[in-house]
Amino acid sequence: MLFGAFVDVEDEDGKAATWQIVGVDETDPGQGKISWNSPLGRALLNKREGAAVNVKRPTGETVEYTIVAVRYVAR
Repeated sequence: MLFGAFVDVEDEDGKAATWQIVGVDETDPGQGKISWNSPLGRALLNKREGAAVNVKRPTGETVEYTIVAVRYVAR
């Protein structure tokens, strides 16, 4: 996946989330927009559907996400 992608993920507890990979100046986690330079953004870049990624949270805990879908929206 690349910059601008919408990524549907599921964590190890089955909780689903959708994130859009954006530039640093567009980051708005409350709106589902994460920077490509954030730990989660870096982990998701260049991955495909079905891939599992491990991300270290600020608390020090590591969480595993499975990529469910990757979408691009034409502007």
